[in-house]
Amino acid sequence: TGFRTGAIALSVTGFVVVCIAFLGTYSAYKESKCPLIVFFTLTCLVTAGILCIAILLALNRTKMTSIISDKDDRNKFFYIFLIPFQTRLQCCGLFKGYRDWRKVPDSCNCEQNADDTCETIPESNRSVWSQPCGPILTEYVLVFTMAVCFTLAALAIFGIVIIVLGLVGQPYAAEANAMTGVIIMYVIGSIIFCFAVLGAYGANKESKCALIVFFTLMCLAAAGLLRIAIPLALNHLQISSNVGEYLRREITLNKDQEQAFKPVQEHFHCCGLFNGYTDWRSEVPDSCNCVNPNAGDTCERITTSSLLSSWEPRQHESRRVWSKPCGPIMIKYIDYVLFITMAVLFTLAALA
Repeated sequence: TGFRTGAIALSVTGFVVVCIAFLGTYSAYKESKCPLIVFFTLTCLVTAGILCIAILLALNRTKMTSIISDKDDRNKFFYIFLIPFQTRLQCCGLFKGYRDWRKVPDSCNCEQNADDTCETIPESNRSVWSQPCGPILTEYVLVFTMAVCFTLAALAIFGIVIIVLGLVGQPYAAEANAMTGVIIMYVIGSIIFCFAVLGAYGANKESKCALIVFFTLMCLAAAGLLRIAIPLALNHLQISSNVGEYLRREITLNKDQEQAFKPVQEHFHCCGLFNGYTDWRSEVPDSCNCVNPNAGDTCERITTSSLLSSWEPRQHESRRVWSKPCGPIMIKYIDYVLFITMAVLFTLAALA
């Protein structure tokens, strides 16, 4: 019955996880805010549950071993799986040593290693391992379960951060795939964090295998950084030119882009992309208004009209707006970003 209960619990857990994953996929595909909020709430609850389980296991590892030991007599089916572990772990029985066996198998035979203790069975004068396998297996299972729980909780936290960014940035990103860059950056950051944890673990435990894997990954990362940095250094002027051409050709300013361009126009005291306020046609936003100009800023006066209703005449309004377009400023800052990116990539490649 214990195995059946565990199998049912695992099946139910898997079904719930599949449903939550389907809800997240559906909300991301349809870009629907309501299912995304439900998915966010469920993910937070699951993360809290996983963390509670992991913390309770970490705090009660000794108690869990005694609980499993008390249940020993009800789960004799475990003994079938003990034989291969006894040889590998140099142990015998589950929690009572060789006394757990009616007929002690040959896998319990002690090879008289200096590091291990043996005992002799009085009836047969056989030398068997004195250490039971139960505490060792329980420790392995608990450590593995805690590692899985904390890993899933960490991944869920990263997912929650990405969902929050998506919900916050949704009003400012009307175009498709507008959050792709942010998500890619968080994925890259998560991978780098995993590399760092692997390196710290290898150094702390003096694990040769972990350090070799870390060294290999760092070599691949350094090669990848150089593969990106060198073409970027050779073609950064062409990239800036292509960005300018893309902005001229693909970006058409309208009401949908107003929220995205509002902080740019207010901060840099500019209006439009390359043709000033005329890029907005008849819908010049308030962020173009010439407010608190600096010494080097220039403004121009324009007349805009608005139609309140189909039976009322248009109202004309005279306004002062920034005359400087934002496109050249954006390209200049893109040059700065490319230069900083190249410096960071070459520095990281050298450190790697």
